[in-house]
Amino acid sequence: MAYNLKITDENGSCYIPVSTKNIKKTEQIEFFDNKPYEIALYENDIPTEYDVILINGEQLDVNKINTFEGYYGWIRITVKKADGFELSSGHIYVIPKKEEIKQQINNMIRYIINRSKKIEFPGSVCDLFGINFDGNNRNFKAEDILNSILKVYAENYRHFYNNSRARLTEIKSVDSIEKLTTFSQDTARFIVTHPQYLSMAKDGPVKFKSNTYIPRKTLVSSNRKSYDIYENRIVLGFLKYLSNLSTQGEKFKDAMYIKRMISDPNTETETPEFGDVTELTVKFRKMYEKYKKIFSNTADITVDSLPQMTHIFKNVPHYRDIYKYIRLFFAGGAINIPDDDKIRWNLVTSAQIYEYYVFLKLDEALEKDGYVRKEKNPRDNAAFPKYFYYEKGDEKKYLFYQPEIVYSGKPSDINLRRTTKISLGSNTKSEESYTPDYIIKSVDGSGNETYEIADAKFSDFDTVKEYYLPAAAFKYLLSVQGIDNALIEGMQLYYCKGHAKNDRHPTLEKPYAKIKYLY
Repeated sequence: MAYNLKITDENGSCYIPVSTKNIKKTEQIEFFDNKPYEIALYENDIPTEYDVILINGEQLDVNKINTFEGYYGWIRITVKKADGFELSSGHIYVIPKKEEIKQQINNMIRYIINRSKKIEFPGSVCDLFGINFDGNNRNFKAEDILNSILKVYAENYRHFYNNSRARLTEIKSVDSIEKLTTFSQDTARFIVTHPQYLSMAKDGPVKFKSNTYIPRKTLVSSNRKSYDIYENRIVLGFLKYLSNLSTQGEKFKDAMYIKRMISDPNTETETPEFGDVTELTVKFRKMYEKYKKIFSNTADITVDSLPQMTHIFKNVPHYRDIYKYIRLFFAGGAINIPDDDKIRWNLVTSAQIYEYYVFLKLDEALEKDGYVRKEKNPRDNAAFPKYFYYEKGDEKKYLFYQPEIVYSGKPSDINLRRTTKISLGSNTKSEESYTPDYIIKSVDGSGNETYEIADAKFSDFDTVKEYYLPAAAFKYLLSVQGIDNALIEGMQLYYCKGHAKNDRHPTLEKPYAKIKYLY
C-alpha cells in the first residue's frame, strides 16, 4: 500500500510520501512558518483517517493558525492512528516567510559560528547546538554518540536533583484530628461511620441523642510530591535502555545511521563503527542508578523508540537537553548544510538560536567595555560554557548561561535564592528553581556583589511587553533575593523582531525592568 500526505494551502497542493519505514530521501519542497496548511492522509489515492500529527516528535497544536510556526530548518511529519500505527515522511524544509526574519536567523547562525571559533569553544559548532556530527563527517564511531549522551546526563544531573518536575497526589490516612486542615464530605462521612474514634465532650461538634462528641481521629488528606510523570519516565527509561547495550549490538548499530538521512539522499554513506561497549554499558548502569534515586517512585519502563515531544521537553532546559539526544539516537540525524544562501540546522528552534546569539553578543559587549575574559567553565567538556569570567582592574564579572536560582539547598556560584514556590497565576509547587537564560554577576573591589538577570525572546516588543514581562518581573524581581548583602540591579528582556522601540512603560529604578532590542 502506498501512503501520501496531501499538504494544501491557498496556492494548491503537493503530495509527500510517508511510510512505516525510515524514509531517507529529503523533499525538495519549502514550507513557510507563517501560513496555515491543511494536512490530509491518502492511502492508494483514497482519503483515510488519522488521529494525531507529530512534527519532529512533537504533537501539532491544532489551534495554531500557522501550521509550522516556531520551526526553522528540517522537519519530519508523522501521522499516528489510535491503534499505534505510524507513518512518517522524509525531511522537508521550513523557512520564515518574511525575508527579513529568514535573513536574521541566517545572520545569527553565521555570527555564532564566527564568534565561537574566535572564543575557541571545545568541540564543533554542531556540538554547540546539541548535535555531534555534521553532514560532512563520513567516518565516526557509535561510541562517540554514547559518550555524548553520558555527558549530557552527567551535566544535567544537578538540575534534575534540584528541579525535577513532579505532580502532587492526595494521600488519605486515619490520623489525629489536630492534623485536619480541610473539612470535606469524605471527612464528615468517616466521622459518622466510625464511632470508635469519638469521645464524649461538652459542646462537641457531633451530636447523638442527648450527648455531644468530639472525634479523636478522622480521615486526613495530605499532598505528596510524586515524580511519576511522563517526562521523568522517559529520562529514566532511556538510561535503562542504554544500560543494556552490550546485549543489543546489531540493533544499536541499525539505530546509528545518522548520516544516511541527510544532504544527498542518493549518496551511500558508511555504517558507523560499532565496537565493544561493555565499559560504556557499566557507565550507563551507574548513571541509571543515580537517576533512579531522584525518581524513586517513578514507573519502571524501558524507552526503546522515539518518545513524544511535550511542553516540558520543549521548554524546560535540562529536559530539553536530554530529549535532543534521545531524538538524535532514535530519529537520526544532524542536518548541517551550510552554503552561500542557507544554513540549515536540525533540532534547533529559532528561539534557541537567538539564545545563543544573545549570550555571545553579551560576551562581545563586555569585551568592548574593557573586560578581559580570563576563564570559561566548559560544563563537563560540553561545547557551550556554563559561564565566562572577566577582569577589569579590580572589578570582576561573570556571565552565566542558564544558571539555576534554587529555592532550597546551597547555591553554587550565584548568591541568589528563590523566595517562593508559587508561580504567577498558579498555585503549582512543582518547580524548585528558576533557570533564566543569563545572569551577569558583578563584583567590585570591596567584594560587593550585584546581579542582572536576563532572558532572550525571539519575538517583537509588543508581545514581550504584554505576555513575557509580567511573569519575568514576578519571578526575577519579586520572587528572588540576594544572599549575604548581594543586590539585584534589575532584569532585561531582549527581543529581535521588528524594530527597536523605547521602553516607555513604568519601571523601577532599582531593581529596574527593561525591554531591549538586541540584534
